[in-house]
Amino acid sequence: SGSFNQDNSTNQALSSVQQRMEQMKANQENLKRLQEERKREEQQRERENEQRQQQQQQQQQQQQQQQSWPTQSSTPPPSSQTQQSSSQLPQELLTSMTNFMNTVDTKLQAMENQLRKLTLDFHQACGKQEQNTEALSKRLENLKKQLDDTRSTVSSAPSPTTAFSSYPKLSGDSSMSSPFTPPSPAFNNNPAPRNTHEDTDAEIAKKLQEEFDKEQQQQQQQ
Repeated sequence: SGSFNQDNSTNQALSSVQQRMEQMKANQENLKRLQEERKREEQQRERENEQRQQQQQQQQQQQQQQQSWPTQSSTPPPSSQTQQSSSQLPQELLTSMTNFMNTVDTKLQAMENQLRKLTLDFHQACGKQEQNTEALSKRLENLKKQLDDTRSTVSSAPSPTTAFSSYPKLSGDSSMSSPFTPPSPAFNNNPAPRNTHEDTDAEIAKKLQEEFDKEQQQQQQQ
């Protein structure tokens, strides 16, 4: 469930970044469209100004035939200067906004690439963890099988009392008493089956613990 929540949060982050990038691209397109409209308006105004200038020049030529052409051309109408100064400000503003949007778009692209790399690393780490867990489970199953085999072998071995019961019974006469003296418990090299089971279980449990500790150390080093 933890890996599912992390995948869900990563997908949400990627979708949020993509939405922001789409919004930025839409803003850029709107800016370009606005810039083109401003250019068309400026061109229209320039044509209108040229027409007005031509009309004014014709009127001046008709009314003032004595004025020379250089004098008329040296004094441009003040309206054209005002139009040029007003068109420079929107152009600079559009250029600044376009540069800003390009910078933000580049940063968002870098963030998206970083999120993709983190997601890929996360999936690779999860896959490696699953492989390690599967290998550890197989080792535990093998050790459990060895434990069961050892238990069955020990339980099927004949006990000392069963072996001694196969000897013939001796007479009750004291002169015919058995010369065999059973060894003392201190010199008995064959422990009871119950102790053998406990020792075997303890040894296998120790092996399991060592295998588990070794596997955990390898995972921490990786």
